[in-house]
Amino acid sequence: MSQALKLPDSAVATSAGLDVGLLATLLETADFVVFHAALYSNFVDSDISKALIKRLTDTEAPLDCWLIEAAADTSWGDEFAAMLRPALGKDDMTALYQRSFDWCRSLKQRFGKDVQHVSSQSLALTPLIIIDDTLFAGQYLHSAIPAADGLWIKLDARALGLAPGSLKRWFYPSSQGETQNEPTAPLALALKRMVDECALAARDGARTMYARDMSTRTMSTRDVAAGENTAPREGAAS
Repeated sequence: MSQALKLPDSAVATSAGLDVGLLATLLETADFVVFHAALYSNFVDSDISKALIKRLTDTEAPLDCWLIEAAADTSWGDEFAAMLRPALGKDDMTALYQRSFDWCRSLKQRFGKDVQHVSSQSLALTPLIIIDDTLFAGQYLHSAIPAADGLWIKLDARALGLAPGSLKRWFYPSSQGETQNEPTAPLALALKRMVDECALAARDGARTMYARDMSTRTMSTRDVAAGENTAPREGAAS
């Protein structure tokens, strides 16, 4: 176990609930975005959605955007859904998953190659958002209070001494081998663990290329032929 290191005050901030205003502001000028969450039903018609759509509309500076959601039908799905929204029954959760899926799908259909939408079967561990050199991390907990209203941590990679673009380089495997991008400094290692979580979920979702048919709660591969999803690789969405 390595020795604990104090983070610079400028590099870390906490908030009670996701800082939607800051998130929307960062999205306005973003070049690289990864959303890794179980549900996006709260994003529909939100300031976050409006800021993301506005940024994606700027065709002169394409945005590299990933939307990674948890697949509804997994071996751990029912228990996870009960943790996410303990007060809701299965039908209500199905409706939330559908609302989330429709939001992601609508962005993919509208903005094409600038948006990668994947449904991952990997066990969801923590909600994460990456915007350029900033990472937001929340928590999934057994509580009636949803993750969006819980404790969130904002980490600034550049304030931690990392080179600009480090989070994106870690997310995408290098064409010369992933070891080229492996950090060694303790602070970098701590941050890369969270980027690795996003990258694994993205690769899993892109590999399976499943789309949910929420009316039957089954999985289908109808979108494979349309080429909707692409496994993470350098410049995949550029």
